[in-house]
This record gives sequence, structure tokens and C-alpha cells, in this order.
Amino acid sequence: MAHAFVSEGPADDLSSWFEKPLEAEGPENPQWIRSHELDRDGSRYSTKLWFDRRSDTVRFWALNPYG
Repeated sequence: MAHAFVSEGPADDLSSWFEKPLEAEGPENPQWIRSHELDRDGSRYSTKLWFDRRSDTVRFWALNPYG
């Protein structure tokens, strides 16, 4: 199934204790794209995916449904 992608970056504020170590990680000057349709297809739980084609990097945010 094909999904429509749009230019959209994730929020840059990595504020929680488990995200802080990731602040300096990731590609330099990423050009994030995102598909809201793909986010909904994954599951009934909250998931967000961003892709940077130049660096083949995926950034995701997911809610652990089990606590």
C-alpha cells in the first residue's frame, strides 16, 4: 500500500529522562518527511514516524500500551 508523505519534522524538545541521551544523536540537518496515514496503519496505539531519506534514518515516538 502506498502512503502520502509530507515534509514535517518532529518536535525538537527531547525532555524526558530517557530521551535526553539522544539529543546529540541523529543525522545532521535532516529533512524529515512523515505519513499520517502510515502512523494510523501501524496499530491502534499512538505511534509517530519520521524519515530522512538522505541519511536513511527513522525517528519514531511510540506510546508503550503495556505501561
